[in-house]
Amino acid sequence: MMSTERKKILVLTDWFAPGFKAGGPIRSLVNLTDALPEMDFYVVTSDRDHRSTRPYDGITPCSWVRHRPHVQVYYARGGRLTSATWRSLFAAHAYDYFYFNSLFSPRFTLQPLIILRRLGLAHKAVIAPRGMLQPGALSVKPLRKKIFLTLSKHLGFFRSLRWHATSADEVASVLRYLPEAGVVLAPNLTAAAGSAVSHPPKLPGVLHLVTIARYSPEKGITESIAYLKTLDGAGEVRLDIYGTRQGDDYYNACLSLAQSLRTVSVKLHGEVAPEQIPALLSHAHFYYSATRGENYGHAIAEALVAGVPVVVSNLTPWKDLPARYAGFDCQASPEGFAPVLQQCLDMDQDTYTQWTAGARAMGEGIARSSQDTEAYRLLFT
Repeated sequence: MMSTERKKILVLTDWFAPGFKAGGPIRSLVNLTDALPEMDFYVVTSDRDHRSTRPYDGITPCSWVRHRPHVQVYYARGGRLTSATWRSLFAAHAYDYFYFNSLFSPRFTLQPLIILRRLGLAHKAVIAPRGMLQPGALSVKPLRKKIFLTLSKHLGFFRSLRWHATSADEVASVLRYLPEAGVVLAPNLTAAAGSAVSHPPKLPGVLHLVTIARYSPEKGITESIAYLKTLDGAGEVRLDIYGTRQGDDYYNACLSLAQSLRTVSVKLHGEVAPEQIPALLSHAHFYYSATRGENYGHAIAEALVAGVPVVVSNLTPWKDLPARYAGFDCQASPEGFAPVLQQCLDMDQDTYTQWTAGARAMGEGIARSSQDTEAYRLLFT
């Protein structure tokens, strides 16, 4: 007879709700736990958001807090846990799996995984690299990451673990690093589809774009701004960028590029909470990103769900967009983006309506796919 006992998953992650500043990894995890109410999730995380020194309001640290009926969260003060605390958390329940929502996190992957190995529980570990093995991510601080990956492979640090990949590209990335790894493909989950947003009128010669991403090199913010030079003086073009600063040097480089444009208006805004995103999308004709690589791209998916067509690089899982009138996946170069941006600028209202309908249709297809949810049930089997 099949057991009806609920599975227990211990999740280890640097950030979780109500945090949002780390972007996609938080949304991936919230959507995952929301989609599987038949399992019990215990999330161990920090008591403050990404790059924040202030704890969340209304959170009692170092105790279990109910997030959903089937989700409890342990908010560690300052994100710091001793070996003794980890051992106590590991022993609190008979967990079926230990899910690591990062590859390189010292506090929430490396330290607890060492302890799991000592306890003989590493065979229950699932690692979600979250795109960290893809070329765009590895190009940031490459020497440090190369040394770590080489040593960990030599020492067998990740031996006998299960890997969670969210795209075929990520499966290939994991296998390039560990050819014998056991990899399960379960695509990221998008929040359930809500109402489509309203759209500004689309007149030829007018183009409003929005980008929602961290100010970080791998997000291609400088490229997104630089590619707009081909439209400088060609019409009324505006780009609004929203995101968390990763460092002053890169942010200032973005600001300098924005100021170098004569007629294209580029405004750099701060971070936004997830509930604000639909309103921001409603002011744009297209979601725009020349990203250097996305493991998933939650902002892209959310734009499609809202019925906003996208203009993105071809370094994301979102392919063949023009065939579905959902947007454009461009070669990641000035030559790849230039004709597409011109086409978007020249587009009239009747044509644009076709593209918003295509984006919405594609978005409805990806929102909470039952097939993708089933892949997560298999991941924890």
